[in-house]
Amino acid sequence: MYRLRVHIPLILTLILVTLVLSPTILPARGVIAYTPGVIGGQWGLYKQLYSNCMPPNPALCGSQSSSLDYGILQIVSVYNTQVTLDVVSVYTNGTGTHQGVLVDVATGYSNFTFSPVPQPVPFNFFVVAKNLVASQNLYPLSPSRFNSTISETVAGHDRMVNILNYTVSSSYQGFSTRISTEFQFDQMTGLFVKLSFSSLTIISYQGYQQTSESDSAFGMVDNNVWSSPGTSYPDFGISIAPTSVSTVQTSHADSTISITRMRGFNATVILSTASSSSSLTCTLSQTKLVKGGTDKSILSCTGSPGSYTVTVTGNSGYTTHPATATINIQNTPPAKAAPSTILDLLQTPAGYGGIAAGIIIALLALLFTRRKRIPQATTGPSNTPMLPPPTTGPADTPPSASPP
Repeated sequence: MYRLRVHIPLILTLILVTLVLSPTILPARGVIAYTPGVIGGQWGLYKQLYSNCMPPNPALCGSQSSSLDYGILQIVSVYNTQVTLDVVSVYTNGTGTHQGVLVDVATGYSNFTFSPVPQPVPFNFFVVAKNLVASQNLYPLSPSRFNSTISETVAGHDRMVNILNYTVSSSYQGFSTRISTEFQFDQMTGLFVKLSFSSLTIISYQGYQQTSESDSAFGMVDNNVWSSPGTSYPDFGISIAPTSVSTVQTSHADSTISITRMRGFNATVILSTASSSSSLTCTLSQTKLVKGGTDKSILSCTGSPGSYTVTVTGNSGYTTHPATATINIQNTPPAKAAPSTILDLLQTPAGYGGIAAGIIIALLALLFTRRKRIPQATTGPSNTPMLPPPTTGPADTPPSASPP
């Protein structure tokens, strides 16, 4: 019993050492589970927040205003530690693009090949693991650590965000620059929320010195994670009216295509048509619908007799939507031959109308000719009215004088 009591502290020490050194029994202190905090279907909407340059010298500041109208970061799917995203860019000229990106939050791998600032900033600045804090690495083998964790207002809500700062300085032949970059990630989800730049440029030449400073930021303005749950990002709808059109072979079947812009959608929509058969040909009055225009186009189709389905597709560069219409082309009715005889003419609607008109005219003429005319008085030499001499007949013959 005495020996057992002597070795109890040693046994406990060995047990504790074993627990600390064995990751299969208990994770070592500081080991973090790098797992995604986002799910498929989530998205964030980003815009330029501000852009300043002092003094406003284009030679030093350049163009600080971005040609990007807005950007969208959409979570397509999540599998283990890998996140598939769709990165959307919509520019001020109405064009839109999108690119699929794969990110592994446990290794830092990303197939995205562009970094907004020089290395060592990682290519993956879209999403990191959830619930990280200041002084922890972006991913286990990353040389970069979060500088701080602070409270920020993101898309109208107070959120805890992790800050990652980079500063790069250079100097060459009287030209020196210092560029500072700050990334912000939502702590709970790991989603990127803000990217800001600031730069200081100093030009020194033969006693002359000029300084220029600029700063700009691009950040999240909306999302369906905590800001606007259940909503969609900027998009458009498309419709056809009427959806069913019938016409004869020698005419056109027309319908109106309309798009509806939703949630600040500004991109240009390119329209295209596809028919269920090559026997039908369709054209569009406009194939490009730009912001500020009518957002309408006329679909006109001609073809051989039959029933067809036409699909009109609108493409914004990052999202597409179809609308369909049914087109019915009927045979052209044969033209009626001109009448060749009087009998054929009388058997036509025009002939029947002529006969009726003739009968009516004859009846009116007969009616007027049978009306009695009232005798008119005449005047004599002294303008004395003279009655017409009476007419005599057998009944008016005066009686003969009797012989004396």
